[in-house]
Amino acid sequence: MKHRKITAVDYIIMAAMIAFTIAVICLPAEPYLSTDKNGLFLSPDTDSYYYARLAFEYAGMKIRDFPVFQKKVLLPAIAAIIIKATGINAHIVVSHLAAVILSLSVIPAYLFVTKRSTRFGGVTAGLAAALAPSFVERARPGVFDTDAMLALLPLCLITLLIECLEADTKKARIIYAVSAAVSLALIFLTWSSWYLYALCAGGVIIIAVFVDRSAAKALPFMAVLILVLLVSGRFSDIGKNFAKFGMYINRSFSSSPDWPNPFAMVSELRQLPFRLLVIYGGGLWFFICTLLGIVIMIADREKIGKLTAFSLPIWFACGAVFAIIAMRFTELAALPAALITGFLAGLVPEKICEIFDLEEGTRRKILITVFTVILCLSVVIGPLLYSYQKVRNGRNERLIPDELSDACVFLRDDTPEDSVIVSWWDLGYYYQYAAGRQTVADGGNHDGYINVMLARGLMDADSEAAKGYFDELLGDNTGRNGYLVISKDMLNKSDAISYFAEWNTDQAADEDLPQDDLLMYRLFKEEKDSQGVFDLKYSNDYVKVYSF
Repeated sequence: MKHRKITAVDYIIMAAMIAFTIAVICLPAEPYLSTDKNGLFLSPDTDSYYYARLAFEYAGMKIRDFPVFQKKVLLPAIAAIIIKATGINAHIVVSHLAAVILSLSVIPAYLFVTKRSTRFGGVTAGLAAALAPSFVERARPGVFDTDAMLALLPLCLITLLIECLEADTKKARIIYAVSAAVSLALIFLTWSSWYLYALCAGGVIIIAVFVDRSAAKALPFMAVLILVLLVSGRFSDIGKNFAKFGMYINRSFSSSPDWPNPFAMVSELRQLPFRLLVIYGGGLWFFICTLLGIVIMIADREKIGKLTAFSLPIWFACGAVFAIIAMRFTELAALPAALITGFLAGLVPEKICEIFDLEEGTRRKILITVFTVILCLSVVIGPLLYSYQKVRNGRNERLIPDELSDACVFLRDDTPEDSVIVSWWDLGYYYQYAAGRQTVADGGNHDGYINVMLARGLMDADSEAAKGYFDELLGDNTGRNGYLVISKDMLNKSDAISYFAEWNTDQAADEDLPQDDLLMYRLFKEEKDSQGVFDLKYSNDYVKVYSF
């Protein structure tokens, strides 16, 4: 099928869109304060410390020494290369790189929609993708997480895959297939659950078989490349995660499960009312436009291509189902929604003129242009305003107070290098970065077993029993210096910690004990261990550090 050709004008438009997107994300935040009084990186997001630590480490290495084939290395590697090549302050690069990467999402969205509709449609799709509130929230200044990559790379993967399946020549199919496979490989280096996008790509291929027989000629190229990537990318991980999900389902419906739901206490997975999910996705009008876009795409399937007309709505529907289950998954629906609204803006004006039988001429062109501009602006205004407000409301937001930073300086400078920190999982990445010490739990391993052992120790009244739980967590590290860190924010999360501690009531702390008698509260309030098991090493109003 014949699509519009991309010209120099389109590249100018994309450059302007990228600049506009960066401005929307970065300027409302004001210059981000990237370090605290101790010179440590500041972020409003705990996962950012994991990637920041890797970026700072890589910046001190030679590029050939980067651990290229490990998961989650792509973003830190890009940051390190920029730091080494330009000499820009490392903290500034880490604080703003995600916003720049997210802005690049306009490229695949614009090119894909523009080729099949109009430039206005491409602009709508590009801005809606790069300014999706769920992504901007995780890519604003100070946040250094993979979400920006998980907007850009899946857009590249799916759009290139569809281009491959719709291409008319063997050469074009090979180029698009290889490019799509590279996108999938980069997703593997970006995110641990990369195979979700491999399965998504496989889904597009299956859809192609049913809706457009002519796409079959491209199937061998994509099938072989995706299979190679699945096998080379540790195919066994898929089975492990399916097994874990199956265990979660069984436990959820069991009358006496052995372990708590490992996903339940992750704040990002909390359920939201439908109204808030719509707002988080870009607003009610944006949601309505997405639904209208699905209708217009299917109606014009011969023009834009059957594969595009059916795969994008299915992609959106799957993402929407996950979004209803948990807030975090709104990202899965944001990308296809952006493309769909782009097709709405690109196809509807012409369609209306056809319905009212307006003849070709200047009047028709003016009406189409005016209506297209109005529709484009009305669609984009929702994501634009919500994203702008998210950045403004979060400017100069800090996750870590100076008191906790001071405690980490103590741990870094005044404890043995092989020490292990025992604390609740959600600040594990920060302790690893700021204190330079191993932790028993962090954002990457907050599974049921670790949380249960931690929570039972923190919520036990007997210091010796609590130490037993902590020693079990140390495992092979038993004998190394252990430091228990209790911060004020942990007391505020006592409901979550208690949830895990009391899951197995046979081993839980006595529910009748006064709260102040439980280890976490007692050590924080009294600043000593009356039972003599834990020894206070550092204290301020916010955090207490005990050795054991």
